[in-house]
Amino acid sequence: DVIRVKKFTSILDEFVTAQNLMAKHCIYISYSIPAMTKIVARWWSDGRERYESYDAEVLVWKNVDWKGITRDCCEAVSRIGVIGPCIPVEWIEEGSESIIP
Repeated sequence: DVIRVKKFTSILDEFVTAQNLMAKHCIYISYSIPAMTKIVARWWSDGRERYESYDAEVLVWKNVDWKGITRDCCEAVSRIGVIGPCIPVEWIEEGSESIIP
């Protein structure tokens, strides 16, 4: 079906754009933890002074809001010292998404 192919192509283009932005800041997506795995993730607050633990689930790549990954977002993550692999998660309690180291 042509509509599904166009939608997939659009998602793939957004994915590639986000990956390129992240790579410029030495950040990349890793699926070393398989998609749809439930995890307890630590998210920092107050800069990197304090961490809080939350229930999350690793997102399937095509369900990530790749448009939400901007140059400003990548620069902010890079400024606090994050480099290397990150995983996309949905916070179960809030229903929101993040890319976490």
